[in-house]
Amino acid sequence: MLLKQNMVDILKKIGPKEFGNMLGSKISNFVAKKIIEAKLVYSPINSKKRDEVILKIVSVLLDDSIPFSGKHRFDQWEKGWKENFDLYSKTKDDKGLVPKYYGKYDIVRVNGDFVKAVSSNFEANMISIIVYFAVDKYLKNVENIFEFGCGPGHNLIKIRQINPKADIWGLDWVASSQETVKQIALKHGDKKMFAKQFDYFNPDFKFKLSPKSGILTMASLEQTDDNYKKFIDYILKNRPKIVVNIEPMAETLDSTHLPDYLSIEYFKKRKYLNGYVDYLKELETKGRVKIINTQRTNSGSMFVDGHSLIVWRPL
Repeated sequence: MLLKQNMVDILKKIGPKEFGNMLGSKISNFVAKKIIEAKLVYSPINSKKRDEVILKIVSVLLDDSIPFSGKHRFDQWEKGWKENFDLYSKTKDDKGLVPKYYGKYDIVRVNGDFVKAVSSNFEANMISIIVYFAVDKYLKNVENIFEFGCGPGHNLIKIRQINPKADIWGLDWVASSQETVKQIALKHGDKKMFAKQFDYFNPDFKFKLSPKSGILTMASLEQTDDNYKKFIDYILKNRPKIVVNIEPMAETLDSTHLPDYLSIEYFKKRKYLNGYVDYLKELETKGRVKIINTQRTNSGSMFVDGHSLIVWRPL
C-alpha cells in the first residue's frame, strides 16, 4: 500500500494553472477546458535515467549520419504527408492527421528538464494546447488565417474551433498536403477552408494576403535553417495584421542550462531555424516590424525544447 502511494505521489499533472505558469500567461476558459480534456500527466525521472537521456542525445549529436533539414528533403516530406492523406482518405478520422513523428519517445521536456510522459499522446496533446493558446490569444478575431507549412492540416481543425468566421488556408510545399486539406474541408462541411501549394524557399509573390489576415507557422519554418528571408520579404510585402510563429528558437533558450544547451546543439545538428528572432529584432530596429511577444513555452520533445513563440507584425 505504501509503495502504491509513493507511485501516486511522483505523478504530476499539468492543469490550467500549471500550463499558465509554464507560459507566464493567463489562460482563457476555452484553453483551460482543452487542457483538462487532455489529461496531461508526467513523472519526474531519477538522475540515472536523466544521464541515460543525456547520453542518448550526445550520441545523436556525434552521429554524422543524422539527416538535416532543407529543400533536399522534399521527397521525404511528400512521402510522410502522403501517408497521412492515405490514412485519412480511408478512415476520415481526424486523429489520422497527427504527424507520425509525435510521441516517438516517452521522454519529453517540461519546465526546462526531462520527464517521462505518463498519459497517452502527451507530446501531441501538449503541442495542440500550445496551438490552441496561440490561436485563441492572437488569431481569434482576424478575417483570414493562413497556416504556412500546414502539413496534413491537423491545426486547421483547431483554428476553426476558435475562429468560426475566418477564411482558413492551409499551405504547404507538397501536393498531398493540399489533397488532405480538401478532404478535411469536405468531411467537416467547411466551405471557408482552402488549400494552396506554397514553398518557403521560393515564395509565390503573386499570392496575395489581405491586411486583415493572420499568419501561423508551427514547426515548419524550422526546416529552412537560415533561408527564411524571402518568406519574410513576402510577409512584409503583403502586410498581414499579425504573424504567429511556433518554432525552435535558440534565442529563447538558456545555453548555460544543460538541457537547453543540448537543444540548441540539436538545432544546429539538424540545421533547424537559425537566427530568426535576431533577424526580426534587426528589422524592428529599422522600423520595419513590431515584435509583440517572444517567449519559450517550457515544453518539448526529448531532443529539443522546440516550441518557442514569437508574435510580430509588419509596419
